[in-house]
Amino acid sequence: AKPHIGTDKLCEVVKNIEKEIVRCGGKIEYGTKLLKVLTSTDGRVKGVETNRGTVPCGALILAVGHSARDTYRMLLDSGFELMGKDFSVGARVEHLQEDIDRAMYGDADISVLGHAEYTLSYREGERGVYSFCMCPGGQVICSSSEEGKLVVNGMSNYERNGKNANAAIAVSVLKSDYGGRPLEAISYQEAIERLAFDRAGGEFKAPFQTLGNFLKHREGGKIQRVFPTYRNGKALTACDLHGILPAHVTALMEKGFSRFEKRISGFCAEDALLTGVETRTSAPVRILRVETLGAKGHDNLYPGGEGAGYAGGITSAAIDGLRLAYAVIARYRRPE
Repeated sequence: AKPHIGTDKLCEVVKNIEKEIVRCGGKIEYGTKLLKVLTSTDGRVKGVETNRGTVPCGALILAVGHSARDTYRMLLDSGFELMGKDFSVGARVEHLQEDIDRAMYGDADISVLGHAEYTLSYREGERGVYSFCMCPGGQVICSSSEEGKLVVNGMSNYERNGKNANAAIAVSVLKSDYGGRPLEAISYQEAIERLAFDRAGGEFKAPFQTLGNFLKHREGGKIQRVFPTYRNGKALTACDLHGILPAHVTALMEKGFSRFEKRISGFCAEDALLTGVETRTSAPVRILRVETLGAKGHDNLYPGGEGAGYAGGITSAAIDGLRLAYAVIARYRRPE
């Protein structure tokens, strides 16, 4: 239910996956950027144009991840159909892991149980506020993919032995908030990321605020028991996240925190830390596809995973990838 490899072990897992792909006859082209999808007059994909030349293909699986904004724009310019969708934005909250363990397990033996995790949510009408990607004993990391824009994420190593627990506290963004079109959804994310980058002073510093000050609408706050993990605490700028995140987001975050305190004693600790901003919980757009899982109007191109807008996490993206593989195999299997 909660698969955990650990970022430190994942590096080796990915290397081994690469070796297996090569062993099976596959080829990985690093440093190669997709520039254009080439189609025939009937809409079938016949190849891709890259910065290293043209690659012909009979079928194309497009699994670009949910931050490939240049690819989304290229697909729109090439006549592919995309739609905006609901997504979420928020910030990372950090507590002392021992506080979370005590609140969840009391005096139980952590060496037997492992560090405590939590899943929290609160809903008002169409909107929700919820914890996402909770990382026991983890750290907050810079996850920016573009110059001039600041994004954070969370990770844990296999042992989960860091001092802090962290999780995204994210709030729903509805299509009505940004206009509903795919480019408007991307622009909504970009505006928040650009503002976070600028308010923190550039150089991929992150805006931070103690939870106590966030709830009191006061800037920054004094770092006390909870020492920030973002870039070892050396790249933070005291800010008021109310001036960076949209008002409806911060308002529901405040309500969420008050509800979460009733679930986990001490969740609203004054010295808990908020580090912003988290805007990439899921893709803001969906690449439309038909029943056979091919793209609408281009049925031999198979958009998959989070970047296609059909998954919301590691496990669901993997399952969607399997579905695409089975679809391609069924279509192109040679008769026995």
